[in-house]
Amino acid sequence: MSKRKPKNVTPLDKAKVLMKDWLGNYDIMLLAECGSNKALEIKKAIQLEIMSDGKLFTHLVKKDRVLDYLELDEKYIYKQAEMQMRLGL
Repeated sequence: MSKRKPKNVTPLDKAKVLMKDWLGNYDIMLLAECGSNKALEIKKAIQLEIMSDGKLFTHLVKKDRVLDYLELDEKYIYKQAEMQMRLGL
């Protein structure tokens, strides 16, 4: 996995990530448009939240938790991806 921030992340790229229920580091990198170190920080912060809720976690995190943490709107991302496809960008 590259440590660099993914270049030119489009809404369509993000929509493809959102088709998954569980997200890993690279998926978080795409959604947050950040490098691998920051993605790992985000994942660890989410895992700490899960542990504080008294639950166990895996190496992946639920999509909903990531969206909440990053304050992203799933419907808006899908709408932007649809617009991108219509315009052929």
